[in-house]
Amino acid sequence: MADKDKKKKKKQGSWPLRVFLLAVALSAVLSFFSSTALEGAGYAVAVAVLAVFIGLGIVFDMIGVAATSGTEKEFHSMAAHKVRGAREAVCIHTKKIYSSCRDKDCIEDLRFYPTATAQSVLSTAQGLRGGSAELIYTFVDVEPVNFNRGYYTVDMHFFYRITLQALNGSTRYTEIEGLATFDKRVVLFGSESGAKIYSSIPEANAIDMPLNLTANLPTAVVEVVDPMLLCAHFADNCNCRCGCDRGTLGGVPAGILAAFDEPIIFDESAIRRVCISLGQFSTVRLERDTQLLIPVYDYCIPSNECTLAGGDCSCEDQGLRCGGVPDGRFLPARGGARRLRLRVPLR
Repeated sequence: MADKDKKKKKKQGSWPLRVFLLAVALSAVLSFFSSTALEGAGYAVAVAVLAVFIGLGIVFDMIGVAATSGTEKEFHSMAAHKVRGAREAVCIHTKKIYSSCRDKDCIEDLRFYPTATAQSVLSTAQGLRGGSAELIYTFVDVEPVNFNRGYYTVDMHFFYRITLQALNGSTRYTEIEGLATFDKRVVLFGSESGAKIYSSIPEANAIDMPLNLTANLPTAVVEVVDPMLLCAHFADNCNCRCGCDRGTLGGVPAGILAAFDEPIIFDESAIRRVCISLGQFSTVRLERDTQLLIPVYDYCIPSNECTLAGGDCSCEDQGLRCGGVPDGRFLPARGGARRLRLRVPLR
């Protein structure tokens, strides 16, 4: 494989010299034929030869403009480089992204729900200082938009672990932890599908689970970076916008609560509350399963050998390390399989 790469790089590096020599040869040949044809010729022959040269210039100018204005996809394809095996095609299963978006959220005045220890510290705290925020989990739900076919709402529910610094009558700060939540909804295009998709992949307790009635919905994928804690402040006497009139926060999954060492206090009667502001970067996309026919060169397996963590091994005596890895054992069987030929041009 290394020898092939070296030969390929050497071949690619010599193309300027080949183009130069070809240009010089064509110029010499055309100059010779033009001087021979025009020697002792009349005006009609001279005009014909001139028209031929003008036509050649126009044709080659058209080729040059097409090469400079064309996209790189076709020129970088394996078929364009005439790589051996490039016209063999295989059908693969992958995800097609129908629409996506990115967002920069500035989330202000989120309610901070402290742990039991943090609640006791906050009751006597004189000040707060920012700390850090960690995204624990994001619940994602997809629902179709009734009045706009092909569009779907993506509802996201974020759960954060918030770490703050509380000042209690001295210059030393006490670290406290708590929970914060944030809801967000976006609308994206996810196309329509009349087929429902099921899989034979085993799932734990699949018999006892409810039936999947949304097997034809697209899959929503959310990528989120851990947020930045912008600020934290006390909101006494309910002078905040962080959920004073929303009632007790409910519906927090047990797995989220288990991520904390202590129970979370959802005490709405507490007079002293803490509000925080976060900055968050996220991307959302809708994708569906699809099958694609693509040109291929060959199968590939890792070329680097694994480094042993240590310990003695007697495989040297058996000659196991003397030979190479049997690549064919890791590849799909070729016998009896029909090879497809790509009949459509690459786009």
